[in-house]
Amino acid sequence: MANKVFLFTLLVVVVAVSGYGKGGKTRLCAKYCDVISPVCGTDGKTYDSRCHLENAACGGVRVSFHHDGACFPAKRCPGICPTIYLPVCGTNGKTYSSLCQLEDDKTCNGVYVSKKHDGKCACNPVVACPEIYAPVCGSDGKTYDNDCSFQAAVCTNPGLTKIRDGNCDCTPLLGCPKNYRPVCGSDGETYNNICFFEIAKCKNPLLFKLSDGPCGRKVVPIKKGY
Repeated sequence: MANKVFLFTLLVVVVAVSGYGKGGKTRLCAKYCDVISPVCGTDGKTYDSRCHLENAACGGVRVSFHHDGACFPAKRCPGICPTIYLPVCGTNGKTYSSLCQLEDDKTCNGVYVSKKHDGKCACNPVVACPEIYAPVCGSDGKTYDNDCSFQAAVCTNPGLTKIRDGNCDCTPLLGCPKNYRPVCGSDGETYNNICFFEIAKCKNPLLFKLSDGPCGRKVVPIKKGY
């Protein structure tokens, strides 16, 4: 009897803690599961019982009942999908490059998914990007702070493409430092530092760095026999 009282008290505590939701409202989330009868969830995970699965779902896991018994082990992907781009949207919100890729994800990785519709899934913009400055130039002529910001723009403008890494405008916003750390470019020019070299490279994408330091004199090879 004492054990039953203890278990009931423990259950009440678990419910109170795990079921405390937004706005101070309490949800009766946890249930005491005393039977082990494995079931497979739509997330591809095996749960000890349907009761355990429902507790996970109540706790915020996006899962529902798939079938009785353990989930089937994932099979090895054959990797023979044709290299074509005919995007389809899966019921998991993921865009696949083709229906074949979707089927591979389902049969090879154990993902519970089916085709929702042809074409890309609806855009889900990134809420927050890291505060790092690694500029990317888009085909709209706009410089994005980093690739994350660029991809967020692509989400709302699918026709947008990346022109190059770096600023769209080849003129640095704050100017180059005045320190002299020369760099030799493939055009034979000596640049005061890497910043000036990058500006030149922005204007001439074929330019590359030959070496650190100033460009040396051109050496005329001496032919053998002279």
